Amino acid sequence: GCTTGLTATVADNVIAPTALIEPPDTLTCTQTTLLLNGQDAGSGTDISYLWTTTDGNILTGDDQTTPEVDAPGNYFLIVTDNSNACTDTAQVTVLEDVASPAAEAGPADTLTCSAESLILTADSSSTGAAFLYAWTTTDGNILAGDSTLQPTVDAPGNYQLTVTNQLNGCTATDLVTIHENVTPPAINLAPPTDLT
Repeated sequence: GCTTGLTATVADNVIAPTALIEPPDTLTCTQTTLLLNGQDAGSGTDISYLWTTTDGNILTGDDQTTPEVDAPGNYFLIVTDNSNACTDTAQVTVLEDVASPAAEAGPADTLTCSAESLILTADSSSTGAAFLYAWTTTDGNILAGDSTLQPTVDAPGNYQLTVTNQLNGCTATDLVTIHENVTPPAINLAPPTDLT
């Protein structure tokens, strides 16, 4: 009736890695791609990464810590410790700001002998400190104010206004045509009659 016993110690390894994603920038007209930044705060030595998205687009690096994306949407990072198969998931939302400003070059107008120069009126365009204005022409002439909403011109031609939103780099353009009417009136003199 003698017995003996042994004690076995079973260790566990159920510590999951921690998935972390730094807040991303916003996609704009000038920044059309972003690098997401995922980090593993776990203690495992055999870590793998998998990025997925439901409504965005991953260009490259879906198995790296810094994938490149080019679309707004929700992105998910799954971090796996391959030594114990434990996982953690993090999610981040990429936003997009590609709203174009308003560019209204104003109505067409006409230069005349009495109006040898005109002030263009683009007051219906976007206004504020965030917006830049640039007037250009290939066949007219801008006397002054090519970076304002009311430039002065003195030649017929096509004038293009470009409005830039400095916050997102988006631009909009509009064109106005200035005509010219400097044709003098016709003068018809009848032959004089003789004085008698």
